Amino acid sequence: MSRMPYAVAGAVMAAGVAWAIHLVVSPEPWAVDSALAIAIGILVLGIVAISGLLLGRGKWSRYFAAGLLGVQLLLVLVADVEAWMVAALVFTALALGGLAGPWLNGWLRVPISLAIGSFAVVPLVGVAAPDGLGYAHGIAGGLGILTSWGYVRSHLWALWSARIALPAALVVAAMSPPVGGALLLLAAAAAIATLAWIWILTAGLIGSAAGWFVGETVAWLLVGAVTGAGTAAMITLAGVRPVVGVPVGVGAGIGAYLGGTIVGVLCEPAGCPAFEAGAALATGLGALIGIGLVVALVTRSFDEYREGLGRRDPSPPPRGDSD
Repeated sequence: MSRMPYAVAGAVMAAGVAWAIHLVVSPEPWAVDSALAIAIGILVLGIVAISGLLLGRGKWSRYFAAGLLGVQLLLVLVADVEAWMVAALVFTALALGGLAGPWLNGWLRVPISLAIGSFAVVPLVGVAAPDGLGYAHGIAGGLGILTSWGYVRSHLWALWSARIALPAALVVAAMSPPVGGALLLLAAAAAIATLAWIWILTAGLIGSAAGWFVGETVAWLLVGAVTGAGTAAMITLAGVRPVVGVPVGVGAGIGAYLGGTIVGVLCEPAGCPAFEAGAALATGLGALIGIGLVVALVTRSFDEYREGLGRRDPSPPPRGDSD
């Protein structure tokens, strides 16, 4: 087995350690606690990167490690030059060379996790608060650690934390000065929320495009967005199987189209887009409930049939004594 992945991971971690020591020894222009938060974040994110490289062997870990090193290089623009910075630059150059080379091509495989973005909140609050951390920054950082831990342990509450609680905590922390730090935290909140809601957002965008194609009005765009996002929500939030959720969503979209079209014909020639949208939403909701019940009952019937087959004794029935 090649030793190069281990060498590359070692260089990534050595660069993180050197940058962390540099921040502790020479924290300017940040306050000591802010610099310490950044240093801790760099170290733990470095551990995440080398874990991805060596244990998970995920393709994402190469890009994540390279991005982490690139962000660390930005410290050169604001920090004082001293011995640990020179060492950090040397290790960073070695690590970037290793990541860019062909040595990892046959080694890496799997996708990124939301846990990384959640833990990245820890150094972000340090960067956003150069004059010192407030209570809101500490809460956001602690929640980021908790969410990251829960997510890698596959806890459902961690996913909801990333969807709602962590972005909300970042928005609250963004109410503190300076303006640049507030914008950074708001961008982080938007990024984490987008990652956590990605399937619903994507389905909503596809539905919006379909709605605009049907009616070319804002009302139809909203109808399409609600239909698409609602279908994805049934699958990702309510645990409805795709084989059930997709037909129900398509049926709701067709019902919305028919209801809006009928009202549009009745309103000719002047038109009444608000009433069209209202009728579309009402008929779409009715179709959602009606088709959903039918599909659920049919699916349940098939499930019961399969369960019955599974419980059936495969052995042949006993035969009577023959004369």
